[in-house]
Amino acid sequence: MCLKPAVVLLSFFLLSALSLGQTTLAVDDEPAYLARIELHTAAELYDLLQRSQRLFQLSQQAPATPVAFVLHGAEAKVFFRQQYTANQALVDLAAKLSAFKVVDIRVCKTWMGGQSLDESQLLPFIGTVPVGVAEERRLLERQGYNYF
Repeated sequence: MCLKPAVVLLSFFLLSALSLGQTTLAVDDEPAYLARIELHTAAELYDLLQRSQRLFQLSQQAPATPVAFVLHGAEAKVFFRQQYTANQALVDLAAKLSAFKVVDIRVCKTWMGGQSLDESQLLPFIGTVPVGVAEERRLLERQGYNYF
């Protein structure tokens, strides 16, 4: 079996970028990834988006399954219309990656309710999930996603 150098390089990059305990690669399938958000800051979110962009640039094509971003903390506030000006670079990168189907960003409705944030004020490329933690668990346990 002969692999193209770009595929080998991308595979090496992906494997080295993930924690080894979380990696479950299927032989015939391209893995799916869930962004691991721990600090819940805009800076952390921007770093993860830039990392997703680098993967896209290396492979020259969108992944078979976009990198899932499930937001349920303060980082989600950047995707509300009134925050666009303050977070323009981050939001523009997220919109571009979303348009190219590199990432899929969703915000927790339960978290929004607790913050008194109106879902109608989310930017148009941002989706929602009922409960963020439950969605993360579903992606990891039932859909076979790996942390990114």
